[in-house]
Amino acid sequence: MRHDIQLLTRLQDWFSCECNEDWEHTYGFRLETLDNPGWTFEADLAETRWAGIEIPRERVDRSDLDWLQFEISDSKYMASGGPLNLSEMLQKFFDVLDELQG
Repeated sequence: MRHDIQLLTRLQDWFSCECNEDWEHTYGFRLETLDNPGWTFEADLAETRWAGIEIPRERVDRSDLDWLQFEISDSKYMASGGPLNLSEMLQKFFDVLDELQG
């Protein structure tokens, strides 16, 4: 549970750091549910230090309800996953950004 709270705090901090009185009027992130069931998470990377970076889609299939895929394309991080993979999706987002940041 503590790890999940840390992920939400980190997402909150990431969003706050990108807000510059301009970016947040056009960009942001979206978290939605899927009907299969699952989640989607998209984060705009345009006009951030990660703009223009591309990562091909990666997918992990463990079962019908335990799966994850993510990619960066057109300056957008896009991930989807099973109903219990939300924390893993957010962790992967930060792992990718940390790796790209060096």
